[in-house]
Amino acid sequence: MQVNNKKGFLFSLALLVIISLFFWTQSRFPALDEKSQMGQRTSISALAFDVLIPLTSEQNHLERIAYTSINWGYTNWKGMSFGLLFAAAFLSFLSFLKFKESRSNQFINAIKGSLLGTPLGVCANCSTPVAFGMYRGGLPAVSAISMLSSSPTLNIIVLTMSFTLLPLEMVLIKYALVLLFVWIIVPVLVGRTKAGFKQLSSSEGGDVDSSLVCQLESVDTWSQTIRACAQIFSKNLFYIVKRTVPFMLLAGVLASTLIEFVSIDSILGEDWKFLTLLVVAFLAAFFPVPIAFDVIVCVGLLAMGVNPAYVAALYFALGVFSIYPALMIARDLSRSLSLYLMFSVIVLAVLSAVITEQVVSEKYAVQEETLDRLKQENNQIIY
Repeated sequence: MQVNNKKGFLFSLALLVIISLFFWTQSRFPALDEKSQMGQRTSISALAFDVLIPLTSEQNHLERIAYTSINWGYTNWKGMSFGLLFAAAFLSFLSFLKFKESRSNQFINAIKGSLLGTPLGVCANCSTPVAFGMYRGGLPAVSAISMLSSSPTLNIIVLTMSFTLLPLEMVLIKYALVLLFVWIIVPVLVGRTKAGFKQLSSSEGGDVDSSLVCQLESVDTWSQTIRACAQIFSKNLFYIVKRTVPFMLLAGVLASTLIEFVSIDSILGEDWKFLTLLVVAFLAAFFPVPIAFDVIVCVGLLAMGVNPAYVAALYFALGVFSIYPALMIARDLSRSLSLYLMFSVIVLAVLSAVITEQVVSEKYAVQEETLDRLKQENNQIIY
């Protein structure tokens, strides 16, 4: 790895750090900490935490879809803005580096991507523009996909919320499968599909002007460097916005349309059905929800008495992937890879549900046996 221009490299690195620190300290960590303290008291409306326009039963379907989309966008605008700015800054940072060709292990790349995603603290939707900037800048697609799936799940505050608010066995099963998905399945699928970034033609906006980077090699003063870096950042930001925001809005509208016609009545009750479980897993993998949405929703569903199998499927699939990164991967990397990833999330969600239900059933059986033994020993009712 070589540095094209030391001043440009340092300035772009400083910009990357400033954007990250500002978002983490002023928005993400305070918001997650508040959700952690509120627990299931956190208000939820459809796909959103923050409600700009309340939903009522008097509104027709079209109005409710529009308002749900607006509330979803309002909830995610800070994370989305960070994702766009961070992606542009990251792409600018990479433009000052020259990477030597190497055949690094895909599994190692997946671990590196997960380590990068862990401190980001944004949902899979907000980290998608960052992933786009990563593989657009020349980094492995495996690292980008692992990053966008680990960001909403491996964050320390989300981990703390999970272990605090949800049953231990459900959390352990989910994170074992999350690591399986991020570290094993993603590199295997990328290798199988041989997915790589699709170079775009100039008519599609694919050729980002790199002349400014070349000119920086002869720049000596900091003022000239800052001016040139600002132009590089603005061009990259425009490119990122143009290539990611349309699919971002489309994902919100599609999810709002789908959730308008989804009812949780079918998952209420003691028993679970495999076909219903598949539908629940598919919907959870499809919905582009905010970070920590999975934890809050699952706490509420458990309190309502929903079967742990359904809750486990939702808990795994909500947040780790969604229709938005699926659309982006299908367009920029590989359609088959996108389908395989979505299918893998659904299968792992069902697997998580089956294992969790079995573990919970055995746990309750042991507790009942213990209570029966105590009743016989003490010859009295034990509550």
